Amino acid sequence: MENDTGFLNRLKKLFHRNDNSQPLTEEALQEIIHTSGEAGVIADDTHEMLNSIIELQDIRVQEVMIPRTDFTAVSADASLQDIIPTINERGFSRYPVFEDNLDNIIGILYAKDILKYLQEDTRNITARQIIRPVYFIPETKKVQELLQEMRKKGIHIAVAVDEYGGTSGLVTLSDLVEEIIGEIYEEDVDQKAAEEKNIVPQDDGSYLVAGKTEIEELEDLFDIEVDNRGKFESVGGLVIYLFSKIPAVGETITYKNIAIQVTDADERRVKKVRLSPLENADSEPAASPDNV
Repeated sequence: MENDTGFLNRLKKLFHRNDNSQPLTEEALQEIIHTSGEAGVIADDTHEMLNSIIELQDIRVQEVMIPRTDFTAVSADASLQDIIPTINERGFSRYPVFEDNLDNIIGILYAKDILKYLQEDTRNITARQIIRPVYFIPETKKVQELLQEMRKKGIHIAVAVDEYGGTSGLVTLSDLVEEIIGEIYEEDVDQKAAEEKNIVPQDDGSYLVAGKTEIEELEDLFDIEVDNRGKFESVGGLVIYLFSKIPAVGETITYKNIAIQVTDADERRVKKVRLSPLENADSEPAASPDNV
């Protein structure tokens, strides 16, 4: 039986034909891959990876990027002394550096670049002094094109911007590779943090839920239909809507058959909540700003 390498070499020739025949369509390639998988010509993991590569041409950066509300950035005027604790806590290897606000990213700080300054007075050295150039891309750019660009130029991180030039998110080379071969981890990223789930069941029957969790997951979890869906997309957005403000940690509210307690929040968003299913749910009024 032909091994994966032999199959991939033949597939590669299909992409680099020198005759004047018509190029293979996406549907034709998918059929070849599907048939080869069914026949056992290629392994299951290779089959899945090839399908991911084909589908990659339809995916845009905004679908895989880290939203601006979720990535960690540092101020250009922050001293290395102030930045080092953030690096130790977050564990990432690269950080966007902004001036005034996140819509003005001026460079990228590499954690390894700080090492040479550790023997100096880090209070007098700012991020601005050691940043590297930033690579901007439109959020609508196709992932397949960006992956090729990053590979050719040796770029590991890029900042996505919207049509007005505002920062919309961050995308890394590992994000793109993940679309092909699944979740991978950088050497210096805490694996436990990377494996954190949006919904974590607790022994008392409640759930710890990340604010970024999509409403559909909440509906499936509690078998409910959330009202006013057009006004928010995430659990954090729902909670802010119910309180008509960004609630403080410890505040509680009832919605349908769920008791909601805020367990982590800052001045901009709700990061995590505890959701507890209520007994006698039919007797509990559904809370909302409109009392509906």
